[in-house]
Amino acid sequence: MTRRPSNKRCPVLSLTVHPGAEVWAPDARTIEHLACQLSGDVQIDLYPRSVLPALWERDYGEPYALDSHAFRGWSDARHVTLLADETETPGSIAWLLAHELAHIELGRTPSLREHYRSIPKPVGYLSSDSAHEAWPEEGLANEMADDLMRELDLVPGRDRLWWRRRVLAMRGG
Repeated sequence: MTRRPSNKRCPVLSLTVHPGAEVWAPDARTIEHLACQLSGDVQIDLYPRSVLPALWERDYGEPYALDSHAFRGWSDARHVTLLADETETPGSIAWLLAHELAHIELGRTPSLREHYRSIPKPVGYLSSDSAHEAWPEEGLANEMADDLMRELDLVPGRDRLWWRRRVLAMRGG
């Protein structure tokens, strides 16, 4: 399923929802609003978390060796990959999408990119919540996502720490 915003003045935010992830897909209003915040087109793929190992090998050329809930998605200059399972809600996926789009926009802004990406990622960035959240770019992306959620009258604060509590609760911890 692919959704595109109807407002042709905005960049295209093209969402492909893969089988098994339909329940978490952001609605058309959210997609259109987020598209209008962008400086260029972006492709989004929403997958069920169960396909993570295959996606990782496809995108990074190596077997996936981290915990199945080490992270929720990733992005590059024009593409966002999101992972969904029962630890997410439709609102948290919308927040996560806004967070990843903030990373993309930061990368498209030369002065911000130079400043934030010159700061090394902490050791354990992918596997440790505290290391991940310690990188300043993550803080900025979180703040931008929260602001966008407020604009959409959605709940802000669906960050990594919020998600980690859900993961632990569902694992019985």
